[in-house]
This record gives sequence, C-alpha cells and structure tokens, in this order.
Amino acid sequence: MNKKAFTLVELLAMLTILGILLIITIPNINGILENNKKKTYIEDGKRLISIFKYKYSEPKSSLTGDNICITLSKLDYNDSFKKGPNGGEYIDSYIQFKKTSSSSTTYKYEYIVVLNEKIDDETFLSFEASEDDLEKGDITINKLSKTKAVPSGCIGS
Repeated sequence: MNKKAFTLVELLAMLTILGILLIITIPNINGILENNKKKTYIEDGKRLISIFKYKYSEPKSSLTGDNICITLSKLDYNDSFKKGPNGGEYIDSYIQFKKTSSSSTTYKYEYIVVLNEKIDDETFLSFEASEDDLEKGDITINKLSKTKAVPSGCIGS
C-alpha cells in the first residue's frame, strides 16, 4: 500500500506540539513588546530633556527663575512627539526643571519629565521621571482615567 498522507494520530501530535510552542512563546512576545514600549517612553523622556537643554541652555536662555515648567507643545516645534508608543497622542505633557545649586559660573539642574499618552477618551498612560530615573530605566507607567494636570504657570499651557 502506498502511504502519502498523515494519519490522524500524526496530525494530533503535530497540533499538540504547536500548541505547546505557542503557550511558551506568546507570553515572551508580549513581554518583549511591553518592554519595547517602556524603552520608547524612556527614550522620549531623554529626548525631551535634550531638546530642552538645547533650546534653553545658558547663556542664551531667556528663562529666569529656579523652578520652571514648559509644555511639550511649546518645546516640540516639529511635532516629533506626536504619537506615543501605544499609538495614542501625547497630551498635557511637560518638563519641569529646578536649579538645585549654583556657583559663580555653573548651575546644576534637576529635570523632571511628565508624559501623558491619550489612548482613548477614557484611558491615559502616564509616567513621571527624573533624568536619573530615565538613565537607570526606572519608570513606572500608570494607567489613569484622566491626565495629570499641567501645573499652573507652565509655559505653553
């Protein structure tokens, strides 16, 4: 007899093996995707700080004060921060910087970034992190029902 087809037992064995492989790989793929989204938030935060440092660095800075807040819309002149890693739009996002110490020639600043991504009308993802937290990759992304409010007096609000 010429045997050219798979038997039912062989097909079931193949499906079982494929099922086991899927059970193992799908959680790993989801973890990789979530980790990449977190890395994108971190890189967006770092990039926002870099843009701020470039636009408002000493001595050309027109900003005065020891505690200053600037919205993302004011800093992002070319809309490079239009979309967040989850496909939503960044809204009510800002960077805050504080002079922590100074000498006669240099200032030291603390930078804090707040990014709010609007996923839909009822869901927002948000994080707040200092420059040190971004460098360490130490951020927590929170799911909120509304965005964190931009502080009053924030430039661009």
